[in-house]
Amino acid sequence: MKRSLIALALVAACIGPASAQSSVLPASGQAFLKKAIVAGEQEVADAKAHTSDPNSSVRYFANRMIADHTKADRKLIGLAQQDHVMLPNPPGPGPAMSGAQYMHAQLLAHEQAVALFSKEAQDGSGAVRSLAAQILPTLQQHLAMAQQFAKTGKISM
Repeated sequence: MKRSLIALALVAACIGPASAQSSVLPASGQAFLKKAIVAGEQEVADAKAHTSDPNSSVRYFANRMIADHTKADRKLIGLAQQDHVMLPNPPGPGPAMSGAQYMHAQLLAHEQAVALFSKEAQDGSGAVRSLAAQILPTLQQHLAMAQQFAKTGKISM
């Protein structure tokens, strides 16, 4: 028994304090971060396929998604890492689709993203709530752009 305790103490010392720490975030905050990060990474992966789209509005939107979601993901990932949240592997690119299909998918994705971030900004706590509230206006702009494209086939740039 004494040897087991000594061995356990040695293993813990080798692992180090950062690895042994668990997240201080509530489960709901951890779940939000995981969903938000995966969704943001998927946005970037899908947008990369449309940076050369023949439609200038689709190109503009795709480039904006890459810039904005990369910036937001850095903040979300930083907070998750700071609180030792285990993150899933990044998603791969989605299925190939036309510019119009991509924009329709973006409309649906941003409706979901705005709902997710709105809920966290309202019901969450601490740093996660604050970050959700900080990112939400950008997602609302993305949704408005996707809605404009759905109505008119173009985006005011």
